[in-house]
Amino acid sequence: MLADDELMDDIFPQHISESPRVYAERKRRAFYVPYAGEIINSITAALFSEQLKLESQTTDKYWADFFESCGPSSASRQSFRDHLRDLMSTALQCRYAWTQVDFPATKDTPESRAAEESLGLDRAYVCNVCPESVYDWECDAAGELLWVVVHDERVTRDDIASKRDMTTETWTVYTRTDWTRYAITYRDGSKPSGKDIPIDDTGKHTFGACPLVRVDVGEDLWVMGKVMTLAIAHFNQRSALSWAQYKSLFPVLVAYLGPADSTSQQPDDPDRATTQTVGQGYILQMAGADKVEYVGPDSTPYGFALQDLQHLRDEMHRVVHQMAMSVDNSGAALRRSADSKIADQQMTALLLDAYAKIVRAHALRVVEMITAGRKESLDWSASGMDSYDELSIDSVLSQAETIDAVSIPSATYKRLWAYRLAKRTLGDAATDDELDTIRRELESNISNEDFMMPMPMPDDDDDDDDDDDDDDDAKGDA
Repeated sequence: MLADDELMDDIFPQHISESPRVYAERKRRAFYVPYAGEIINSITAALFSEQLKLESQTTDKYWADFFESCGPSSASRQSFRDHLRDLMSTALQCRYAWTQVDFPATKDTPESRAAEESLGLDRAYVCNVCPESVYDWECDAAGELLWVVVHDERVTRDDIASKRDMTTETWTVYTRTDWTRYAITYRDGSKPSGKDIPIDDTGKHTFGACPLVRVDVGEDLWVMGKVMTLAIAHFNQRSALSWAQYKSLFPVLVAYLGPADSTSQQPDDPDRATTQTVGQGYILQMAGADKVEYVGPDSTPYGFALQDLQHLRDEMHRVVHQMAMSVDNSGAALRRSADSKIADQQMTALLLDAYAKIVRAHALRVVEMITAGRKESLDWSASGMDSYDELSIDSVLSQAETIDAVSIPSATYKRLWAYRLAKRTLGDAATDDELDTIRRELESNISNEDFMMPMPMPDDDDDDDDDDDDDDDAKGDA
């Protein structure tokens, strides 16, 4: 952003009557605090703190390998979970995100399914497509894509001795049955002006739908759509404050020259304020009525500007229910942070549930499309990512101390609470199998016997009374 002059002119505009020289220097010293990025990273991390489960009745090793590495090659190794995480990060920034599904390219059609498998041509892969590269698309009444146009641009050079001035642009049109790629190649400054772009390649696919799957988080869940204007305002005002403070570090030396004095031993020199060297180790000789002082701007507006910046920061977090992230690190602020986390929890859980629903639907759509492309008959189900109502670790530990001080004689309650505490504190460090082991161990080690109250032993007086009663009973019987 800071290196893009066109973008900076748009979001960091020149002041009215500001000289180009000053504006260029102000742009050079501009900086921003990435609150928006941290908000998106926090939401994405919280969203994928829970595991997504995709299940079907298949034993094909391809699917296990795909979930471990879903990219087009071993060089682009990325798990399907990481792919979805990057996808949602993009969607929170741009509202839209795209997954492309494809098979390895080949010039020859394999003679059989066995030949296809031996060449690895049936190993479908996925990759993220930049939203800015998707030029256009159309959907039917059910929301299914009819066609999509994806643009790509690459700048290369013929060899190491050549300049990097060879540009290749492609436009690929995907439909439900085939794809067609149009391409042009030109050197810098010689882009063709005609509208007719030749076809570079074409082919058919077996996915039964456009091989791109779109994520649209909508206006309400689009994080950057909510914080963008606030982030731009904060960027401009923070840079302006920094620029003003920086200039104030260099105060102006002002000399107030008094009227000529015939009685003074110092000769009357109208240029005496500038003809002498000023600095450490020098003596400034002035007339009796002269005065020299440094003059700088009033610092009062800086305090108000800083307060307003804090309000802007808080507003960015408030509109996406992340107020606990906005506080500073003082002791009082940290206490407010704990309260804010609890206050944000319910709304944050609702938001994460909404995002999780989008992730599950998207993941299910992708694996179903791959299944169709591989001509398999599998029924997939998506679950998981549904436990976002739990408190933060600090809040859970604080609650644990309070609950331990209260006697609740229930082994089931104790096991559930201990499992929740273990799961929250371990996070991604524990696998599903390890969490199941913890659950079984808790069931074995915590039982109702741990909460049974011992029977009180009778005291001596009670024994004596009982003996007297026995004697009376015996006399009555006699």
